[in-house]
Amino acid sequence: MQVSLDPISPEEDLKPSRRLIAAARSVEEGAGRVLATCGLNLEWPAAYIDDLMDLSDGRCGKACRACLEEDAAAGRDQYFRREWLFIWRVTCRHHGLMLQDITTCVLAPVFVDSNKTSRIKLLRDVDLQNDPFLRPSRSSTWRSRKGPPLHAIAFENACMEALGGAPFENLWCCGSTWSEVQPVLLELADLLVAPGKDGPQRAISNLPDEIKIPFVQTNRFASKAMTRLSAVWQAACMHALATTLVDPSRFELILEHQFYDAFLFGRNGKRLQADALGQLALRDPLAIIFASVADSDLQRFMINAEQWPGPFLQRARTAESIALCLQSR
Repeated sequence: MQVSLDPISPEEDLKPSRRLIAAARSVEEGAGRVLATCGLNLEWPAAYIDDLMDLSDGRCGKACRACLEEDAAAGRDQYFRREWLFIWRVTCRHHGLMLQDITTCVLAPVFVDSNKTSRIKLLRDVDLQNDPFLRPSRSSTWRSRKGPPLHAIAFENACMEALGGAPFENLWCCGSTWSEVQPVLLELADLLVAPGKDGPQRAISNLPDEIKIPFVQTNRFASKAMTRLSAVWQAACMHALATTLVDPSRFELILEHQFYDAFLFGRNGKRLQADALGQLALRDPLAIIFASVADSDLQRFMINAEQWPGPFLQRARTAESIALCLQSR
């Protein structure tokens, strides 16, 4: 059966920008800011190379499946929206769906004005296991309308607005400009996905809100891991960063969480008295993170924290002291 589609009006894709971004990555670190020729800093004047996806491992990028289906329904090539290239964008601002990794593309046959032609179709790994020209199955996870919590979406939007030069709001002690906040976020993300103190368990799995993380892919990610992580890992990091930084008042005392049981009830199951310091620890997720990570990773983090805004440095020092108290229980 032939389907008649309207003439396409493709929007600009990111292929030229990707080549220029790859070139920008090879310049001296002092160049820092994304080059004007990438066509990105006109809309995001505060963007840096470290804000962009590193696609050197062969991935094509990340995308919203609902947006791609709208492209196909309109008879145009499926294309990557420019903002999807940023590591700080993990959901679609139009549909509220999590972005998913795209690993390859094919030319799909379509009919436009009764003429047979081909259009670019972007595919995930799971799409390669089936006929790439069929619609995704109803069991496909991207169809779920359950999105991340509101505080995580607010944090993501704040990051994207800051790339455009807007001041940060409601961040706990990290500063008010992107140049102040971005190094803190990257270092904290590295700490979240680093191996834990007692094995491969990562600090990111010890935060509340049922953060979903993939199976362990490697014992250790490279420095500035956010640029190289898959879309699922990036989403988990953004969720954890939001929990840690946006609204500390919502990090309430959680007695039922398996990780906190060791601190509240002791290793032998006997309940411990939660003194003032213990109560403070369980209200600052940064202390929980510090108590989870290896000593060498925490030491590196604290050395870098010396260069960050004073309020965050003070908070980090306090959390470090609290973490030592938690470990001694």
